[in-house]
Amino acid sequence: MKKTNLFLTACMAAALSFSTSCATGEYAYEDWNRDADAALNDDEFDTALTDIGYYENWDDDGDDLLTEEEWGLGVNEYFGDYDSADYGLFSDWDIDGDGMLSEEEFGEGTFGVVDDNDNDLIEESEYDMWYDDDFGL
Repeated sequence: MKKTNLFLTACMAAALSFSTSCATGEYAYEDWNRDADAALNDDEFDTALTDIGYYENWDDDGDDLLTEEEWGLGVNEYFGDYDSADYGLFSDWDIDGDGMLSEEEFGEGTFGVVDDNDNDLIEESEYDMWYDDDFGL
């Protein structure tokens, strides 16, 4: 899986400044929460994932669709503690059942993983837990 150099650079800079969180720059919760309310909605989250190229990092062959194999590799890379009870199965994410994940299906699946309390919003605490766990920081 490809991780962006920009992300790693931002994380190293944050670590050097002894920051407690690596969520800075384009990864900062405040930047993702564009309407500055209490939580991220699905549109804000999807837009942010697109802006940072998260889906593209999973799409190894660059065909704009994720195969089950690419999804599995991404799950292992980003969700190293994979548990189907927490993240679901590929078939759960594949809403239209065509055997491939579109960026929209991927966004919905990722949103469901991050929305730990299933209230259709991502609070900052949920974002921080996902960010720290899934980016390995």
